[in-house]
Amino acid sequence: FLEYLLRLRLREATVRLVNSEDGVAHIASSCGFADIKAFNVAFKKHFHTTPSEYRKQAKELGRKTKLHDWKEIISTQEEDIIEVLQSCLPYEHDTRHKLELEEANQKLQDVRAQLEVVVRKLQG
Repeated sequence: FLEYLLRLRLREATVRLVNSEDGVAHIASSCGFADIKAFNVAFKKHFHTTPSEYRKQAKELGRKTKLHDWKEIISTQEEDIIEVLQSCLPYEHDTRHKLELEEANQKLQDVRAQLEVVVRKLQG
């Protein structure tokens, strides 16, 4: 349960990092972290980057998000997802990375199909 709460707080922090100019310390505090050090440690553990670097990368990628009742809406276009995945992998001519990317892409396609079913149900 605590892990779930931590993920929710980190998710909220990522949305705020991308959608606001608030300072990292302010975001950490408003998302329920005791101090910026605890926030940085948890963030880096889950995202393998610092909050500041995450914000910088999101801006460089031009990632646009919208909030709807604190739900983050991001592009589900397959090309966008593949581009983001590829930007996370270091370039190496290595079939292992290619296989990992293909596997991740298949998982994303499965999730996309599930999301489409949910959206159709919600639309009536």
